Amino acid sequence: MKTIGFVDIHPNNPLCEQYRASSNIDARDDDPSAIYLYRKAGDEYTYEKTLPYNDQNAQAGIDEFYVSIPAVMLDFRILNFPFSDREKIHRATPLELDTLIMANSDEIIFDTVALGAVEATVDVLVAYMRKDALHHILAAFARWKIDPRVVTSLDLHAVIHAVKETSSGSGFSESVAGLLSNSLEWDVSSRVGAARLEISMPVINLRSGQFAYRKDAEKTKRALRMTVFSGILLAVIIHAGFFSQTIMMKQEAASITREMHIAYSDLFPGDRKVIDELYQLKSHLRGIKERSDALTGSDPLRFLLNLSQRMEPNVVYTDIHLEKGIVKMKAEARSMDDMAKIKVKLSEFLSDVSISDIRPADQGKVFFTVVARNQLS
Repeated sequence: MKTIGFVDIHPNNPLCEQYRASSNIDARDDDPSAIYLYRKAGDEYTYEKTLPYNDQNAQAGIDEFYVSIPAVMLDFRILNFPFSDREKIHRATPLELDTLIMANSDEIIFDTVALGAVEATVDVLVAYMRKDALHHILAAFARWKIDPRVVTSLDLHAVIHAVKETSSGSGFSESVAGLLSNSLEWDVSSRVGAARLEISMPVINLRSGQFAYRKDAEKTKRALRMTVFSGILLAVIIHAGFFSQTIMMKQEAASITREMHIAYSDLFPGDRKVIDELYQLKSHLRGIKERSDALTGSDPLRFLLNLSQRMEPNVVYTDIHLEKGIVKMKAEARSMDDMAKIKVKLSEFLSDVSISDIRPADQGKVFFTVVARNQLS
């Protein structure tokens, strides 16, 4: 009988300290983080008890661990795709995120949740965090000799399952976005039940790519090698001619793929990350059109003049993006008061000014991101 420990991390946990400045959750001295213990018999998981989070001795005898991180440690985006295949969505997501987030898609780890179909398209929720943050979490557990099979989020599980019972279509996406922007109540009894469901079918799993659970990967590699060997042997036994024809078809397909790759590389020699040539070509064409639209009617010189006239001495802008009337700026302030002052000044010539991605720094400084609409475009 397998013993499973589900580690439920609360936002007050020290692992979440750097995220509290950008959350609505007040930091308190108490940390209700805990480990829920389950026994697996067949396909059923039975809850036994709750263990203290910091009691390393209580963790002895647990065969497998799952970890839930709070929603405050995650960032979210809702994307729309003209296809519903999960693997294809996963490949295309980094290309879409590159135009929506400040960080490079290579710096984050993500997973997706299909929210629902609207006509011929699919809304997809992308939950992501920086790779260095996930590495910090896994390293902290590694010091306790814990290697979690899955890194998921009970907060996100609660949001998705709550909205599925009340919404559908486009309203489903709007409800998810609304719930994610608000703090969630910490109900231990409901979280114990949700954790049991997450063990069977996690809503997300951030242990992928370079962070993949190695024990499963090794088993998969052995099974894959055996499957490939058996498939080749069976093909040879059934018909040597059929095998030869299959090889020729594969070679022809590979040749066509190479030609497509060469043609794409000639068109875009600077694009090193080629996953799906056709999709990326369409993405480039769409980007060219959007940049053309963004240049039409915009006045970057006037924007910079207005910005220079409203500079705050203790605020430094490190990155400015102007595109289709949307202004995105990374900045650094000496204090939270300086950040509040600059929001007031920017509102004098920009609309819908919002401040997000607030991160504390050394010596009381604050890093933040400003997103607004340019009234001059």
